[in-house]
Amino acid sequence: MLERKRTRLKEFDYSSSNYYFITICTQNKISLFGNVNNETLLLNGIGEIVKKCWLEIKEHFTNIDLDEFVIMPNHFHGIIIIDGIVGLRSPQPDAITKQFSLSQIVAYFKYQSTRKVNEQRPAANGKVWQRSFYDRIIRNEKELYMIRNYIRYNASKWNDVLGEENLEL
Repeated sequence: MLERKRTRLKEFDYSSSNYYFITICTQNKISLFGNVNNETLLLNGIGEIVKKCWLEIKEHFTNIDLDEFVIMPNHFHGIIIIDGIVGLRSPQPDAITKQFSLSQIVAYFKYQSTRKVNEQRPAANGKVWQRSFYDRIIRNEKELYMIRNYIRYNASKWNDVLGEENLEL
């Protein structure tokens, strides 16, 4: 049986206060969220749902903030800031108080966006996101600056990436 590749640092506490850069790809890297035209990202209805779900993360969890993000046609980049113990804003009466990690925050985002997207396209009723996600712990201001710029200018590089992929076909 194949063992899943570990994508997180083994000894790192992903519930600790930090800046985290995440990338999530759509299932099979299918373009679902819109398109890029003249270096401008044009979200479709599904892309708008994903954007709304991303922004609502702060309404669900305490002690997090959202920084720069971009929704591309077939993937998502964003920065999540954990600043203290992450809990639920409206805990259920019988819920056990717990501290949430980056993976749980991302899982919540993926679950909510998938549920809401599938409400809009009931015939598809399938997966929106790939199983896991990529993360990078942002270690200093210089790295934060570089990642913010990478996110901001991601759409401007879209046609370059597509051109490279088309050359390989």
